[in-house]
Amino acid sequence: MKIFTWFLGILGLFLLSLPLLLLFILLEDEANYPTTETFGEQQIVSIQELILQYDPSFFTASGIQRLELNQAETNAVLAYLSRQMNSSNIPWFEGLSASISLAPDTASLSGSLAIRPTVFGRYINYEAGLVPQGKLLRVQSLSIAGLSLPAFILEPMLEYVRTYLQQQSNYQFAESLLSSVTAIQFDDDYLGLGLNWDSANISRVQNQARRLLIDPASSQRLLAYQQVLHDTVLPIAADSRTTELHRLLVPLFSHALADPGDPRTENQVIFLILSCYLLNELSLEDLLGSDATLQETPPQLRVTIESRDDLPRHLVASAAIAAYADDNLANLLAVYKEVYDSRSSSGFSFSDMTANMVGTRIGILSSDSREQAQDLQRFFAAVETDSAYMPVVGPPDGISEAAFARLYDNRTSPAYLQQLQEIEAEIEELSVFRPRQP
Repeated sequence: MKIFTWFLGILGLFLLSLPLLLLFILLEDEANYPTTETFGEQQIVSIQELILQYDPSFFTASGIQRLELNQAETNAVLAYLSRQMNSSNIPWFEGLSASISLAPDTASLSGSLAIRPTVFGRYINYEAGLVPQGKLLRVQSLSIAGLSLPAFILEPMLEYVRTYLQQQSNYQFAESLLSSVTAIQFDDDYLGLGLNWDSANISRVQNQARRLLIDPASSQRLLAYQQVLHDTVLPIAADSRTTELHRLLVPLFSHALADPGDPRTENQVIFLILSCYLLNELSLEDLLGSDATLQETPPQLRVTIESRDDLPRHLVASAAIAAYADDNLANLLAVYKEVYDSRSSSGFSFSDMTANMVGTRIGILSSDSREQAQDLQRFFAAVETDSAYMPVVGPPDGISEAAFARLYDNRTSPAYLQQLQEIEAEIEELSVFRPRQP
């Protein structure tokens, strides 16, 4: 009897210590794949090309689209998605990296997962074998720290991870996107995806994106700043149908300065509410639904910089994107917009690109730290002219796709990069980006 009791005690001690033993085995001190690796220029270019090639506006009437990526493009997408996950709010999560190798009917995914440091280490280095199964991917094998996990551990562990991630907003958004996938194919240096971007899928993704961006507290802030905007625009509209952008910025940022909340959050809402006001593609109703109908709508004015109404739209939209998201995303969408314009009647515009770049930098400053966010509020609450935050760019300068190719070849050519460097030098001299005395 004593032997049996002793055996049960040893077994219980082993079971209790098993999680610690697994941590000791699986966690490592170094990442095999850096989780903070920068998003390289070539990867950004790859994403841009994919966006242009597979723009939803060029889909077939049925919404069915075939997406084909090589291994470099697939890894560019993985690098971008990893950076977005790295900005998530999972308490124990600090970073993720992923790299894929494509082969016929299979793929190998490798990377590192960074967690909060423990006495056992802080990195989980993994390798997973993936096989397509209809519209889904199945994890055929998983190795952590060089240890292959058997199926009886792998399957319940993956189910637990999926259940946990379903509670995270970033993953819910990813699931909304993945729901449009109809088929997956692997081959040498090839990933094929069937996509169904019908109206229902697009609406589902848009609704999920709205829930990611607008929580109940943000809704109330948006309504409050909408009222400030309304009260600002109303007397201007009584005398004129046109106003300069800084005349809207001053009262909005003055209101933010008086608010005791986090200045980064206030700045985000300001650029979002201005985007709703200036852009036809975005409305307060899109973000808030029926709550927005209770709010008075500000009279519509033509808002300008240098007598142009396109520059404020570019600047404000880029600022909103950068304030809410990663800098690379803002740059990516800014360049995409301009390249897209070069395929249409408006044409690629370096002056619009300048406004995009200015807006991106302002958006970063507005949400990077509390000190910078409040400093920016003080600047815009007292700004007297648009030239304090936007270089003089002159009249519209649209360039067709053919002319762009003839003049600059592509977006990595020395001529194009030199043009961007000159724009960046002008931006650097703006008052808004100069260090200010406390």
